Amino acid sequence: MMKRSVVKMTELRIFKLVMILLCTGVTTLGCGTKEGLGNDGDAGAVIIEDGFAKVAAIETNPNNVVVSDVGSASESVVVVTGTGKINLEINGFEVTGNPAYALTAVKGCRVDGCSDKWDSSTADLRNLGAPIVIGIEGTPYSYVEVIVGYDPALDATGGNATLTIFNNADGKTQKQVDFSTLVGEPEIAVYPQEVDFGSVQVEQIGTESILIENSGTANLLITTIDFQGPSVFSIEIDEVEYPIGVLDFSSAPLVIPGLQQKEIYVHFAPINSDPATASVKLISNASNTESGGEEVILKGNNSGPKIVVNPSLVNFGANPVGQLSVLPVQIQSTGTETLVINKIDIAEEGEAGSFSLDFSQVEGFEDGSKPSAEKPLILEINRTAEIQVRFTPSVESAKDENNQLVPEKALITIQNNSFDGAKEVEVTGTGFSGNCPVAVIEIKEGEQVIPQTTLNLFGDQSFSPAGVINKWEWSVDQPDGSQSLFLPSANFPNPTFEANAAGQYIFKLTVWDDNQTPSCVPDEAELVVIPDEAIHVELLWNTPNDSDQTDHGPEAGADLDLHFMHPYAAGPDLDGDGSADGWFDAPYDCFWFNPAPQWASWDLAIDDDPGLDRDDTDGAGPENLNLNIPEAGTTYKVGVHYWADNGFGSSYATVRVYIYGDLVFEIADQKMVNHDMWEVCTIDWPSGTVKQIEDGFKIIPDYVHPAFAQLP
Repeated sequence: MMKRSVVKMTELRIFKLVMILLCTGVTTLGCGTKEGLGNDGDAGAVIIEDGFAKVAAIETNPNNVVVSDVGSASESVVVVTGTGKINLEINGFEVTGNPAYALTAVKGCRVDGCSDKWDSSTADLRNLGAPIVIGIEGTPYSYVEVIVGYDPALDATGGNATLTIFNNADGKTQKQVDFSTLVGEPEIAVYPQEVDFGSVQVEQIGTESILIENSGTANLLITTIDFQGPSVFSIEIDEVEYPIGVLDFSSAPLVIPGLQQKEIYVHFAPINSDPATASVKLISNASNTESGGEEVILKGNNSGPKIVVNPSLVNFGANPVGQLSVLPVQIQSTGTETLVINKIDIAEEGEAGSFSLDFSQVEGFEDGSKPSAEKPLILEINRTAEIQVRFTPSVESAKDENNQLVPEKALITIQNNSFDGAKEVEVTGTGFSGNCPVAVIEIKEGEQVIPQTTLNLFGDQSFSPAGVINKWEWSVDQPDGSQSLFLPSANFPNPTFEANAAGQYIFKLTVWDDNQTPSCVPDEAELVVIPDEAIHVELLWNTPNDSDQTDHGPEAGADLDLHFMHPYAAGPDLDGDGSADGWFDAPYDCFWFNPAPQWASWDLAIDDDPGLDRDDTDGAGPENLNLNIPEAGTTYKVGVHYWADNGFGSSYATVRVYIYGDLVFEIADQKMVNHDMWEVCTIDWPSGTVKQIEDGFKIIPDYVHPAFAQLP
């Protein structure tokens, strides 16, 4: 909005200039006539009448103009009056100096003011060919208003300007008025500093605004916007939408004048229900910010109602025909808003009708009713409800081509107000007739754990209607690359199992009774290993020439090492690129020699330092690194070093990066030979963006750090 500051003329001060000249017969004065001398010199316009000299005089109000509101466009009015005894003639105007100032208009005025209504043809006198005459009796003008505009967008220096008025005044043929700018500094403030889009559905777009304020008095110039995060975010500036990346405005900065604001927009278009985080860093010339710029964190699908169902698979195993089995399913509200469940149904495959739901233990549904749109199940934050799933096989389950019983299946659908709208739980159970033993698996730790959890598996609850169980046989489907074993063996009734790699594990158990009769169907139990840290990095490897990658002992397998480096890391330049590599630096490289460095706060109660939780020296891994509270504005680097092949030759390494439990990056089966250094990727925080280094395949051969002795 144009702001107009007008200097009003409160009085027209008339200076009486009397020059008494003696008539000396000097003809150049035109004694006794009304002939003037002209206006081409300092003498100005003079009329000699009755022995008295009458001259034109000029006065400006004000004589100096100071623009203090440099954040806004404005206009200043300079009032020009004639204070002599004869008419003042103005021949032109000129504004020089600071280009932010320019002549906007010139208006001729009478005693009743400056108005177009009395003389529309002379509303703006800048472009008239003839001089502007200010008459001593108000004919044609009593005074003139000269309007000078100020445009802060053109004020790059804050320098001064001069208005020059060319006229016929005595001794003042070039009257000057000075304009100056109150010089200040740009200061930035950004609101809000965190944008939460709440819960946004797939195929919807959330839009929020960010307000950038220049609270200083000089122009704020934004030269770079470092926009990092997943591609589901975008930013809109002046109706142009930009994707994730570094936006370079150095050649044409975004200009915010002093004491003004600019609004930009950020968009969130999710492709799934996963929480997403991004970072917007504004790099500018502001005097009140560091070189890193002002940062705004964007969050999507981090709030709103959320649902967790435990277990995600209900497995009844084998049940005798006609026998009832009951298993619980817990529904928990884990979001930031109330969870509303308006329908829970179960649908079976086939016509057996063996499965049903019981809500009698849920508060408000003791009467046997079930949740509906008219009577929803409402769970406040962190509240849990438990329903019962019932299985009563009426007939023996069908058999496949191998004469094995095929489990019956059902699907529980829980309709709710969370992001996905519906949650599904698979249910399986096998009906059998006869005297088959029944295998039963129990996992003490539940169905979800963190990496490196030692599981306690129990199979001693298995039974046989015709004898005693005397043989157990365990097996597992585990994540690619994981080589964990049952201890003390796969034939022990209650073994332990170390779940080191993230991913899904499916345990199976077959039992035999003392009649050598096997269970009709093996029991199955599913478990998921999910990292609970902000950053979890996993290294696994396969060495084809090692016939037993699960054995232990000195030099029993290939030794690869995971490295996690802070940007402060220094050291020698072994790759020859002209800068320090950083690998093997202590304390800023976290690896086997430096597994628990101190990087951030010195308060040990704050979990803001990385930790190498597992170092495998004789086999396939995994090696795990975790960081719970990463440092904002930091980019970490991940590497793998082939410390020693121990005679087994090449290995094929796999690196996985998890952010808040989600697998966001994986490179599998990268071939490495003895002493290779593989620079894998970088992790930017807080965006969580993972980027490959040179497409993920930068390998430095024969990388032997001088401070660490290695085998040849």
